[in-house]
Amino acid sequence: MTGGGSGGSGYQSGDTRMIIPYGTAGGYNAYARRVASYIEEHLPGDHSVNPDNVQGAGGRKATNTTYTAEADGHTQMIVNINSFTSQQLVFDTQYDVTDMTYFAQVANSPQAIAVSAESDIQSWSDFVQAGQNGVLVFAGEGRGSTSSLLGKVIGEITGDYDHENQNTVQFD
Repeated sequence: MTGGGSGGSGYQSGDTRMIIPYGTAGGYNAYARRVASYIEEHLPGDHSVNPDNVQGAGGRKATNTTYTAEADGHTQMIVNINSFTSQQLVFDTQYDVTDMTYFAQVANSPQAIAVSAESDIQSWSDFVQAGQNGVLVFAGEGRGSTSSLLGKVIGEITGDYDHENQNTVQFD
């Protein structure tokens, strides 16, 4: 969970907007709606938490909305932390995640890279060589999704291969 900006005058009462950066189907929607009901039960004062699906650009649209919201604690967003942070490394974003407040972990979902057992890639060295030869293909839910960014981020961080030569194939 994250909130826009910093500061604010304390959380008293009023409606809270819970931004969900994806559509109504899927895990983050379910997480956010469950967390929203928990927040309503446990925060003092008279308020409601209203889930709002703001999908687009792999979550960047929702992050921009949260980032530019008034810094009063009444706009929050549930995030895929890997996508949330890596998008700023790969894309020209309108926000800076270091200016946002990360205040609760809702789930733990590690990331991994897998290939077909029939692939020539059997080790990290094989993977790096494939990347240097420009033959890496990643599948992802869409441009900007965690799975589509994973190869780019690893290439950029390690410097082992040119992440610009990676192909990403979107699946439905």
